[in-house]
Amino acid sequence: MGSFPWGPHGPEVSPHSVTPNPTAPSAAVPTFGQTDYSAPAMPSGDGGAGGFLANIILSAVVLLLVWEAAACLYPMTVIAAILAGRFTAPMVNLVAPAELKGDLGYLAGVVAALVAAGVVIRLEYRLAQNIGFRIARHAVRMVLLSIWAIPILMLCMGASYQKSTTLFIYSVVTSPPTMVQFLSNPIRLAIWGAFMIGLHFMIWNWAWARRFWHRRLLFVGLK
Repeated sequence: MGSFPWGPHGPEVSPHSVTPNPTAPSAAVPTFGQTDYSAPAMPSGDGGAGGFLANIILSAVVLLLVWEAAACLYPMTVIAAILAGRFTAPMVNLVAPAELKGDLGYLAGVVAALVAAGVVIRLEYRLAQNIGFRIARHAVRMVLLSIWAIPILMLCMGASYQKSTTLFIYSVVTSPPTMVQFLSNPIRLAIWGAFMIGLHFMIWNWAWARRFWHRRLLFVGLK
């Protein structure tokens, strides 16, 4: 007489055989609603050394073009880099030879800032696996980006500057009256609001943009 481990309508097996587990999954059960924060894989090399070098150059150019926005995206990393540079430069100048004071301290400060940024951005990446941290950081990001967006929109609308766009952006974000005056116009306020809504959805929901950005960071050694 046989047995029916899968019910009366399932296949019959010998009563002397080991009863299988009818509920054992045949494959890994997928999880839903979770964001993948694992580091993106390095390229397989299909494009050869030329493709790898092209990605490095592209990533460096992208970061140079949007470095102000990138600083807003990683506040912990930027604060750590600034503190490391500010602390290291004067310490090095204290012990540096007289003819090297200033230059050597500045160089040491830059190196310390880069090292701190490389370490803290990885820590920030790990902390971002926690949804509470991601929400809090997203709120900080949006505040910083909302300030950065004002001079960017001013430039897009034809604002003139004398030396460089970086100095223009700095002069605007350090002048609250200038920003308030810009947003006092209802049309400009509506454009600024639409711009910020677009940034919010791009950062929080646009998976392709996140993958592209993470690959840029990967190719410059920040992932």
